[in-house]
Amino acid sequence: MFRNSQIINRSELFKHFKAIARYLADQPQPILITHRSGMNLVLVNAEIFEDLLEFKLRSDGAEVPRSAFRDVICEPKI
Repeated sequence: MFRNSQIINRSELFKHFKAIARYLADQPQPILITHRSGMNLVLVNAEIFEDLLEFKLRSDGAEVPRSAFRDVICEPKI
């Protein structure tokens, strides 16, 4: 699943974020970010994520919904 070189902890992510982002732009691959609480995250290129998500949804017979996340989160407060 993940190679040892693809597993980092939260502190390493914060400390080396710019270098990680540059590396992943050139070498797209998933990175597992571990956390003591057990709430692990996977950092992955958006193109890879979209392909995986679309494949999973279509294989489940679902349509790919449009997300309103940005509209809701960035909506101006009146």
